[in-house]
Amino acid sequence: MNRALTYSRASLDSQAFLERFSPLVKRIAHHLIGRLPASVQVEDLIQAGMVGLLEAQQNYDPSKGASFETYAGIRIRGAMLDDIRRGDWVPAQFIRPVARFLKRFRHLKVNWDGIRLMSK
Repeated sequence: MNRALTYSRASLDSQAFLERFSPLVKRIAHHLIGRLPASVQVEDLIQAGMVGLLEAQQNYDPSKGASFETYAGIRIRGAMLDDIRRGDWVPAQFIRPVARFLKRFRHLKVNWDGIRLMSK
């Protein structure tokens, strides 16, 4: 593995670490915000992502073979999604069936509207 690309905990102090990897957190947050409801704010995602970044810094093991950016990206995205789930008052076990129903309903509605237009 290229040592120049390998993350070293000793090489960065906490301020320099945050300055170096905060663009990664922002990029992931802006990527996710497009797939989430309007009630979710990008600032909340960035805050949760920073927590994920700090956890990634503490738990990263370079001997596993993944680059720090890859590992941190997974942990940051996970922290953002966990934060959203934590704030949701409806458990996921109830959301999934409703989402499947709504998807089928939309499909049927689109097909029904198409049939109705053809009959006119």
